[in-house]
Amino acid sequence: MRRTTAALFCILSLCSFGQNSDTTLIKHSLDGNLVSFDFKSKNLINEFNEAKWENRYKILYKDLIEFELDPESQMVHFVLAIEWDSKTVDAIAKQLHVMPYKLVD
Repeated sequence: MRRTTAALFCILSLCSFGQNSDTTLIKHSLDGNLVSFDFKSKNLINEFNEAKWENRYKILYKDLIEFELDPESQMVHFVLAIEWDSKTVDAIAKQLHVMPYKLVD
């Protein structure tokens, strides 16, 4: 019984460690004064919810120029104007459960 409890505790600790690690948002400068952000989702993106979530984020965040989810690669891609506000990126990251994150150029 103690071994089972200890093994379960170890597994849960490892799972929570992986969930709390920073997500890397990769930032790219694009032509036309645009900036794109890409990262791998921690949550499962499925084809059923893809269009619904893409539309919802475009409505919620008026600064978004483009927002795409890829169920196959589990990648999130969004584009903002070059004058992007860190509050918008923070809000999107929080909504997608990828806080904390680190930004990489």
